[in-house]
Amino acid sequence: MTCPTSPSDRSAQLAALALRQVGELLGRLSPERLEALADGRGRLVFEPAVPAAVPAPAAGSAEVAASAARRHPAAAAAPRARIVATEPREVDDTVSAIKELASRAEVAAYLRAHDDRLTVPVLKQVARRLGPTVATGRSKAELKRNIIEGTAGFRERSMAMSRGAWS
Repeated sequence: MTCPTSPSDRSAQLAALALRQVGELLGRLSPERLEALADGRGRLVFEPAVPAAVPAPAAGSAEVAASAARRHPAAAAAPRARIVATEPREVDDTVSAIKELASRAEVAAYLRAHDDRLTVPVLKQVARRLGPTVATGRSKAELKRNIIEGTAGFRERSMAMSRGAWS
């Protein structure tokens, strides 16, 4: 009989697989990023991965993965996840740069130029740090639109109203 508070064998196996993947990720980080993570200046972010980017399972995990697939076939068909390390400094630099831009077009150009590193989790952090005028969104396009309209767009609308454009 199993104690009700102890994790099931399946949970323990899944946790072991997840920890192995986290360990592999940490092994690929640069010494600077690993140090930032250890010092609390960085954090790990869960982000669903596309199926093509999924690495092969680690040796010895095939039995656990096959067992989980038999129990939950829908979960086995779903894409696996990857963990992305982000550093608060990256977000702070992005927020500072966006705050300095004067027009919607400049903010849009900045976001386009940095699209490869501005993932949805990073954009959500940027939106939160930009303040209450920027609503968070679900998709990358929605987040970008909200950032553009909540920063330079907000300033442009405010200036137009204060100059009597609505009179």
